[in-house]
Amino acid sequence: RYWGTNDISNTTTDIDLDLAYVTLKEFLYSPATLTIGKQELRFGNAMIVGNAFTNNIRSSDSNLSTDPDLSTRKAFDAIRLTLNYDPLVIDVVGAKVEEGTTNVDDDTNLYGINANYALSKTTTVEGYWFEKHTQRKANTQNKVDRVDTLGGRVVTSAIENLVYQLEAAYQLGRSVVSASDTAKRRAWAVETALTYNMPKVKYTPSLTALYAYFTGAKDNDSKVARAWDPMFEDQTF
Repeated sequence: RYWGTNDISNTTTDIDLDLAYVTLKEFLYSPATLTIGKQELRFGNAMIVGNAFTNNIRSSDSNLSTDPDLSTRKAFDAIRLTLNYDPLVIDVVGAKVEEGTTNVDDDTNLYGINANYALSKTTTVEGYWFEKHTQRKANTQNKVDRVDTLGGRVVTSAIENLVYQLEAAYQLGRSVVSASDTAKRRAWAVETALTYNMPKVKYTPSLTALYAYFTGAKDNDSKVARAWDPMFEDQTF
């Protein structure tokens, strides 16, 4: 099958493919691990990358037709290079998210780098850049819809049983608004959460307070796209 093509309804195989990848540890040298194939990618709190279709859109090979957020099919056709320089872990990824028409340059691809650094046993910081790149064919004109997301995240549990996290990101790039026009992307988002865990209580419950903000579109500004693009998030509020 083509990478980025999940719908198997028109083929003759009886196999439903969920995950299929190979992992090469100590690739070229000891800190490097290379993973190739249909695999799950999830970074941070999955605000940017966690589900190839986002949890609001059902994967074409999922049996759940009306409840997309319940589907466990979240895999990407991807190549992932992990460099483990403990306490720093760097991931470099490239994925074919959607093939589109096989003989037309209209695919959706994902590229990115994520760096995770453990400052201490209780505090971790994370920085990333991810790009969603879609070549669109419209009235024989080629337009590139590009979303560049730059962001960072911090998680700390310095106080016993209390976990605080903060994530913020900014989006750049170009948005295709018509067959002949594009707009600059200028969007941003922030999430902050405070979780109190109760490990000494039966069933170990937890209580979380969460605030999330994502910018929206402005109808009076056709040259700047301010609406946040969900990228490949996997969150349910």
